[in-house]
Amino acid sequence: MIGYVSPAASPMHHIMKDFMPLDQFFYALHDHPAQVACLAEQMEPFYQRIKEIAADSPAEVIHLGANYDDAITYPPFFSPHILPPIRDYAEELHRKGKYLMCPTDGENRKLLGLYLEAGFDVADSVCPYPMTSCRLEEVRAALDDRIAIWGGIPSTLLCAGSSSSEDCSRFVDDVLDRYRGQSRLILGVRDMVTADAEWSRFQYITEKVASTDWRAR
Repeated sequence: MIGYVSPAASPMHHIMKDFMPLDQFFYALHDHPAQVACLAEQMEPFYQRIKEIAADSPAEVIHLGANYDDAITYPPFFSPHILPPIRDYAEELHRKGKYLMCPTDGENRKLLGLYLEAGFDVADSVCPYPMTSCRLEEVRAALDDRIAIWGGIPSTLLCAGSSSSEDCSRFVDDVLDRYRGQSRLILGVRDMVTADAEWSRFQYITEKVASTDWRAR
């Protein structure tokens, strides 16, 4: 069972996402850091409470945050404002025998090392090249088999306007051949399946996965 907690991982992340336009947020953070920090501090009890509720819930996996991207939640912002709360969540959940899942559907290249520091268990909605600059094998290598990957098939491969059916089948074949017999990969289409996706490509993925011998070579 997966429990969804919040689209923001921390008060500061919440302010960025929901309280003002992104450009205005960064202007405010630069020009009025004390006031923004004070607002985040006032929100902290709420975030501590939902963490307690999540840790005591029947869910086995907790889903926290959304839309990390190294151009928006860039490392100098991610490190002080998002990484520590995620790490606290992970430690609390691990004490309760639970796992933490965080969505990583943006450009991840500059954040991959910070994900390891944060200590969460599942990188959800991993969108590799050509939707982002990182290939799946790069993400896989960077996470060092310490964080499971959920995703790996870019949704553009299901759309005739973005790629051919041969491109889709070639990508899926390569992923299944490359990672057959390995763990910590939950294959899925990410970031989202759009209305122009071709059903035949879904069928190919389903049939190919079902017919693959998953034992190590």
